[in-house]
Amino acid sequence: MTFGQRLNYLITKTKVTRYEINKITNIAQSTLGNYIIDKYEPSKANVMAISKYFNVEYEWLKDGIGVPPEGIVVFEKSKEKEKKRKGYDQKNELLVTEEKSDCESCRMLNNRIEFLGDLLRDRDTEIARLNQEIGRLKPNQEEPKKGKAHYG
Repeated sequence: MTFGQRLNYLITKTKVTRYEINKITNIAQSTLGNYIIDKYEPSKANVMAISKYFNVEYEWLKDGIGVPPEGIVVFEKSKEKEKKRKGYDQKNELLVTEEKSDCESCRMLNNRIEFLGDLLRDRDTEIARLNQEIGRLKPNQEEPKKGKAHYG
């Protein structure tokens, strides 16, 4: 299985779009498409971002090493599944109880969102720090003084 096939597997299993992945990872949709068709090899940073987005092992996503993930959260889009998930009874009345697995899925998703938010904040902080460091390291480039050169 290639990287593109593994990525396509994750996208298909979770029913997310390239747009949704792009919003979190900042990897262009076209780049994701090129990864899926194995046109390009992804950078280490992009593999890391994608593996964190899907909450899968980096080594499995990059090289296929290890066991494929089993606990991928699958988004249910059909109305019947949505009614069942929310606990509708046959009379279409909303029941008060929730299924435990749905609560756990929500917690997992919220944890992933918080983690990715922290990751983006850390990245922005590091970029700002590096820009400040670059500014300090740049030598003052003064214009050369006009006039005769003085050799001593």
